[in-house]
Amino acid sequence: MKRMLVAVVLGVCALLTQAIGEGGATGVNLLGNPGFDAPGGRAGEIPDRWVVFAEEKALIGIVPGRGLDGSPCVSLGSVNIPRSFQGIMQTVGVEEGRRYTLSALVINNKEDPLQGSAYGQLVIEWKDSAGNEIGRIWGTQWKKNISRIRWELMSIARVRAPESAVEANIGIHLYEGIQSNRKGGFLVDGVSFVCEE
Repeated sequence: MKRMLVAVVLGVCALLTQAIGEGGATGVNLLGNPGFDAPGGRAGEIPDRWVVFAEEKALIGIVPGRGLDGSPCVSLGSVNIPRSFQGIMQTVGVEEGRRYTLSALVINNKEDPLQGSAYGQLVIEWKDSAGNEIGRIWGTQWKKNISRIRWELMSIARVRAPESAVEANIGIHLYEGIQSNRKGGFLVDGVSFVCEE
């Protein structure tokens, strides 16, 4: 009986893992290390499972103890270069025609808050099997007026993966803008990318 139970549990785990890999598990967070607290992450390091991108240079890293409930989070800071951008991203499998929601908790960096024209934004880039971008969706911008004392939920809700989509690049971006006094940054925690149907 115990062997049969173990076999059933292993079978369910295998099916769930396969569904997550294909982007088809409804209600399951498809991202790895969504809270930036994977073992081994130290202050200033790039969070495990995430990739940094930047047009010029990046000011991104783990911040211990500043996330929800004292957990680690990730910080993105302005490099004060006009029109430049930077961010972190992760690629996950998706299924065309299914709806997905991307969300993240964001707070202004109270020690060095956003100023000038710098702003943050969530982005989903849909990719086909050849790796070509076939669509992109931008979330609402958060700017210098975002709270410094409470986490705010940002999301791109229930968007449908386009025809031929097999992957999505999930991004958290910081854009410098063109105005003067571009500086400061924000913290991010609790990122989620979930198949809704």
